[in-house]
Amino acid sequence: STVVAGTPPMTTTRPATITEAQANQASGSTTSVTTAAKSDAAKAEAAKTEAAKLALLEGRVNLSIQPWGDIFVNGKSIGVSPPLKQYKLSPGKYRIEVKNTSFTPFVTNIEVKPKEDVSIRHKFQ
Repeated sequence: STVVAGTPPMTTTRPATITEAQANQASGSTTSVTTAAKSDAAKAEAAKTEAAKLALLEGRVNLSIQPWGDIFVNGKSIGVSPPLKQYKLSPGKYRIEVKNTSFTPFVTNIEVKPKEDVSIRHKFQ
């Protein structure tokens, strides 16, 4: 900006900035969205997006167990086979344990690769 002799310099006044909470308080509103809540919503959306991407990479574990077995993946029960014949897992290494009350448990380690099938067949005898 150019200053001409004899004229006072121009000053620029910026509008005051207020937070959303201050605006709500001034207007009498009791509803406000905090930055933390917005941040949590963004994190939740990012987690959903990541989960969707991983779901596209899941591999399948095909189960053929006779006569039946309780299936555990890394120590967590996922059901009884049969009727469970297939289970989806994210890529990675897993410890699979198949238990039947009348027999010694069957244990195997598998590696699930993206979009690939792994078959587990076991007949308790």
